[in-house]
Amino acid sequence: MVPICATCSPALMLWRTSLTTSSWLVFCLTNAVRTSGCFRDCRKVGRSTCSVKNFSRIRHFQLFRKEWVNPMTSRSSSHIGQRIKELRKVAKLTQQELADGIVTRSYISQIEKGSIQPSYDTLAQLAMKLNVTLEELYKEPENLGLRLAEIKKTIKFAEAAATNGEFEKAKRYLADHASFQTVLNDYDLGVMHWTLGAIATSEQNYENALACYQQSLSHLQRLDWSKEMLRVYVSIAKTYEGSHNDQAVDWILSAYEMAVENLVSGQIKATLLFTIARILFGIGDFNSALFYARKAADLYQKCKMDVPSYLVEMIGDLKLATAEVNRLFERMKDNDELEPSSATGSH
Repeated sequence: MVPICATCSPALMLWRTSLTTSSWLVFCLTNAVRTSGCFRDCRKVGRSTCSVKNFSRIRHFQLFRKEWVNPMTSRSSSHIGQRIKELRKVAKLTQQELADGIVTRSYISQIEKGSIQPSYDTLAQLAMKLNVTLEELYKEPENLGLRLAEIKKTIKFAEAAATNGEFEKAKRYLADHASFQTVLNDYDLGVMHWTLGAIATSEQNYENALACYQQSLSHLQRLDWSKEMLRVYVSIAKTYEGSHNDQAVDWILSAYEMAVENLVSGQIKATLLFTIARILFGIGDFNSALFYARKAADLYQKCKMDVPSYLVEMIGDLKLATAEVNRLFERMKDNDELEPSSATGSH
């Protein structure tokens, strides 16, 4: 396309007076109009030829003016609308919140659909409201669907790595997790924060781990994702285990109640029962620990699964510990019965 020189085209300058500023800018951008100076290509074809070309383009623009100002067929307008919609969602604003003090909500809706071309002043105010530069509005819209799919896949990989104990691998997957938060739903955010908590636990950063687990719960509770919430409860209990055993017991028993309410069964419930048994074993409640350990073993067998060796060993240790406690209890009971008779004999 030969650039049009507005300076050497009287017809173009005359017609420019009949246009609004926004319409003139659209025409200039799409037809390579230069508003000052006469360029080399323009000089080559000659002034008269340039004017004829200009006039033919002007007539074309006049004939199809409705099509040009209707952004349903105007590439720049529809792209600006898509871009504003993207940035509004990133800022977590509704159409009404973005429109307040600038335009009406329906006007924002029409901009985002590409039905109208907003003025420069309107775009400047919207950019300010969205906390971006005006140039940001003119960038090509991102393929949010593709980006979201890639982020979800990354979170799944990180979750699987953390579940398998590959925490360094999970950490690499979530290196840019801060940029994920604006596009994810509550479920994905809940899974991501659980994974970050598991990574922090592996690094013995328990304070950060508990903060991540709490964030995970805040997202999962909104939609009542019971199985995922159950996993977070168990993780919190494990984090407290050894340092704050009372809180560990509270969290793990709450997890068990949740499992019963939501009819959770199979390996998930069996693992939960084993965790309860281990925590109770750690605080010296051997009888209760043995009760839950046996329930875990029975559930594995009902599911036609091999009882894990660590659970078999725990049950054996608990039986010995329980027998020892019972023997001590019997001795204490016998001593209590002998003391009154001894006292009577001394009189």
